[in-house]
Amino acid sequence: MSVELQLALDTLEREYALKLAELAARYVDILEAGTPLKKSVGIRIVSDLKKARPAQIILADMKSSELGAYETQMAFDNGANIVTTQGITTLATIREVQKEAHKRGRRAEVDMIVVADPLSRTEQVMRVGVSLVLYHRLLIRRPAKEWRGTKKPARLLRNYVQRDWMSP
Repeated sequence: MSVELQLALDTLEREYALKLAELAARYVDILEAGTPLKKSVGIRIVSDLKKARPAQIILADMKSSELGAYETQMAFDNGANIVTTQGITTLATIREVQKEAHKRGRRAEVDMIVVADPLSRTEQVMRVGVSLVLYHRLLIRRPAKEWRGTKKPARLLRNYVQRDWMSP
């Protein structure tokens, strides 16, 4: 099993998101077109990110909880390599998203944010064909003083990831 670092571009401005993508690309594995960004500027931001960073893995954080195949098609049509669905949704929706991803040779990720028992839920979703699970860490819980003035945010993020995964 490998751990990939995913950066959520959760800004509201297209140009700022593209600049962040440019600055962070060499430090992260996956650039995420975050939910606030997609809501603010539209699904075409996925195409914009893919055009700007063609070799980068682009994730469209769709958070599908219904209409999974429809939303998945929309994201893939705009260049996403990966889409997300919520771990709290039905197994039928998760299966539908995974089936569409498989059909297109892409990946679907199940986001375990707010799932009460993410390990048990991971076992359940793996039984319906899921192979990519996100154990979502909320950065909002990190003290703001640790982020202010940071010149190397990707290094700080990697340190948090390593610390969180290494902690008992």
